[in-house]
Amino acid sequence: MAATGYSIELRQARSVFLRSRSDVWLVAVALVHAAVIAAIAVLDLRGPIAIAFVAFGTVYVSNTVAHCHLHAPIFTSRALSRTLSLLLSLSLFIPQTAWKQRHLWHHAGEPNGRRVFRLTRALAVELVLVVAAVTMLLALRPYVVAFAIAPGFALGMCLCRLQGRFEHEGDSDIATSGVSTYAKLYNLFWFNDGFHAEHHRRPSAHWTELPRYRQPPPITSAHAPLLRGLCIPSMLCVLEKLVLRSRLLERWIVHVHTRAFAALLPCDARRVLIVGGGLFPRTALIVRKLLPHATIVIVDASRASLETARRALAERQVPLPAMVHASFDPEMHSGFDVVVFPLAFVGDRALVAQARKHNHVVLSHAWLTRRALRSSVISFFLFKRLVVE
Repeated sequence: MAATGYSIELRQARSVFLRSRSDVWLVAVALVHAAVIAAIAVLDLRGPIAIAFVAFGTVYVSNTVAHCHLHAPIFTSRALSRTLSLLLSLSLFIPQTAWKQRHLWHHAGEPNGRRVFRLTRALAVELVLVVAAVTMLLALRPYVVAFAIAPGFALGMCLCRLQGRFEHEGDSDIATSGVSTYAKLYNLFWFNDGFHAEHHRRPSAHWTELPRYRQPPPITSAHAPLLRGLCIPSMLCVLEKLVLRSRLLERWIVHVHTRAFAALLPCDARRVLIVGGGLFPRTALIVRKLLPHATIVIVDASRASLETARRALAERQVPLPAMVHASFDPEMHSGFDVVVFPLAFVGDRALVAQARKHNHVVLSHAWLTRRALRSSVISFFLFKRLVVE
């Protein structure tokens, strides 16, 4: 009798989740995110760290927990599923019914003339709760709203837009295709979101099932959508300019990069070429520190960037390297002990492979997901590593 009762309890426990017990991880993410948002509000936390968490939480939870939940309720119980939707609406400040309506319009191929949003009872309840929560925060914690939640939410929505764009960049059929990435680390933490084309072909498939349907689409990428978006050179250039405005940030950036270079830079190198390193002369500072007697050459297609580097190095009283206003040419720029390529390299990546034929060691800044036989992590926070090509 006791064994029978135990079996019933076990079946009931398994039936809590509609599709898979693996969804417990989605619920855990939702609860942790909601708890930290509540802590930011209650403890009056604000500033860059709070903004970064709100921004990352917005894009991450929206594209993992909320995304999975809108396609198929996580719980068997309607009441639990509805509670999770309300929790997500409050913690993300996005009514989940509106999020679902917009997303299903996306799956339909984003047809023109079709109404995206419809006011339903569920949407009305979520709108009232979100407006009430924001009103209460404005009354009790106006500075948290101004210096954490509002800028973090705005940045997070921009990242969501970037994520959505690069999940279909170059894709001609939104409804049935997409750009997939099979990077294991990304799919582990983003609950197989990288199987994007597979998801569009089988939108009802549970996230744990998507790898079974792996069928590479015409367009794939080695990088996650956000990383592809952030690889836009102009965006990275903006971030580089921000570094120049803060000596504290600059010192930290140089410090974490120095550790990676120290692990991979040949100690006997005498001639070093830095490609596209003119905007913020971080690599020049590091190489000069690690190889004080080496000859350093910076080649950059932007004369303005070279001038920025010249001024920055002069202000820091660092001996100026040779600066060449030109695009990188693997045959012209050859015979160096070390060639360093930036993350925001503008040009055909095939040039990096060609550079290996004409130089001793080629190093590249890369995202953390990049695999290589030899590499050194720059920073988990920056999601970057330095690799030997």
